Amino acid sequence: MRIVFLVKYCCCRSTRIHLRVISKNWKGSFANMMNIQQMLSPRTPFIEPGFAALVGQYLDFEYVPVEVCYKGQVYAISLYKNTKTQSYQIGAVGYGGILPFPESLPDFLDIIDIISESYGMISQITLPPMGEHILSWDMSSSGFDRQVMDTYILNFAEYREQKDMLFKGSVRTDIRFAEKAGVYVRLYDSEQELQQFYEIYKSTMERVQASYLTPYELLKELVYYSDEARLYIALTEQKRVIAGSVFLQNEDNLFYWINASHSEFRNLRGNYLILKQAIDDAYATKSYLNFGYSHNPNIAKSKLGWGCHIQKYIRLTKEHTQ
Repeated sequence: MRIVFLVKYCCCRSTRIHLRVISKNWKGSFANMMNIQQMLSPRTPFIEPGFAALVGQYLDFEYVPVEVCYKGQVYAISLYKNTKTQSYQIGAVGYGGILPFPESLPDFLDIIDIISESYGMISQITLPPMGEHILSWDMSSSGFDRQVMDTYILNFAEYREQKDMLFKGSVRTDIRFAEKAGVYVRLYDSEQELQQFYEIYKSTMERVQASYLTPYELLKELVYYSDEARLYIALTEQKRVIAGSVFLQNEDNLFYWINASHSEFRNLRGNYLILKQAIDDAYATKSYLNFGYSHNPNIAKSKLGWGCHIQKYIRLTKEHTQ
């Protein structure tokens, strides 16, 4: 892929700044960290190149991966152009990415200004949970409206020590109930099973009156051709698909992205068994599972039953003017 260099000189910054559009195959590495605040990573599955490219292909976004060279450090940014509003976002589905993440608020705002000067106004930035340091930043003079939101993190180091005892008793009971009912879980292994899951997913989204539906072709390419996602399905003894969940993943962590269950079989708790299997498959090699944000307070509360910790993250928005 041809690399385009956009060289900037800015008198208000004492550093020569380079901005470039880069290949969609950029990667980074992060040290293993111990406690839950420290282990939270700015690298989330949402900014992995395969997923980001599919968002740009199937949703109303153009994916524009960018590098900014600032104060001798190269920052990789997952930038998207919203094709409906013509504004730019850092993060389109889920969290955005700036890697490595700037150490100070002035550096962060400078990098945002550099991108805005070359492309256009950035109307939304969704930062992953990264701890109290970022939450303490005073954004009042940044021009962005700041919203602090909750997500739920399962620390795999804790699960390695406690296993199922990390879960509340009600969660363990539901897992055993599903097993006794003959429900079993595995990764999907055919397009027919993917189609069956997608019909359940569509019905689930209609049931909860969701305004958004992930396109089938995006899911198909993601789970079939990429190692950045896994689709687990729950089946009855008669091999009927009754539930499914899509987990996004990278080398370090997972995100519990899509969850759906057949309305007639929800009482069999297939999704509990799916989640348990996904945790067991990942805890030995990854740091944590992010359960994500919940609009429904009852669903949010249920995530605590899996031993999750509440972590804050930030969404910044700015009104876009044509």
